[in-house]
Amino acid sequence: MPGYKPVTYRAPEGSEIAGGVIESFLEHLDQDVIDRFKFNRSAFDRSHWYPYQLFLDMARDVTARGGSGVETAIGKSLGQDITRLFAITDLKYFIERGLTNTANIAFRNVPDGFGYVTTKLGYDHYHIKIQVPSPDYMVYGYVWEVSRQLCPKGVHFSLIVDREFGEGSKPGSFTIKWGPKVYVMNSSGADKGEDAT
Repeated sequence: MPGYKPVTYRAPEGSEIAGGVIESFLEHLDQDVIDRFKFNRSAFDRSHWYPYQLFLDMARDVTARGGSGVETAIGKSLGQDITRLFAITDLKYFIERGLTNTANIAFRNVPDGFGYVTTKLGYDHYHIKIQVPSPDYMVYGYVWEVSRQLCPKGVHFSLIVDREFGEGSKPGSFTIKWGPKVYVMNSSGADKGEDAT
């Protein structure tokens, strides 16, 4: 993989995000956040591109007021629209190729290595390394919501974050697994034997 090393909340110079993604993000923000950034909704055009740093600055502002729970909620709200915007219908496709494909469509002027690195660990079991400067919990919420939408009836999924997830300025990674019965580990690593949905 090329040497791009993302720093949370710092967009690659000159990078842009698609207006459709910004529109989805704005729909879930309080008006006071939009006002603080002097974002003019009436001049907004979903077909245009906008500075990625603007998106990250707004996300940082919201997170500063509400923490990782707010990041996760924003990610989930973005995930609600992604399957529709990109016509994604299959969980395995989304994890193996869709994460990277949507990043390639939603962003431009980004360096090689920008996106996600997905490694298959086993049957319907993957490790995902975040290679974007969006906050970890926002990415987690996004993947969680898309997975929830795409998981077939009777199938459960689990997202487990790695130890340093959400800490510092270096993006983290997590694993996802799905199947008829998925077990969750508690903080000591002991199997609790619960469905993960």
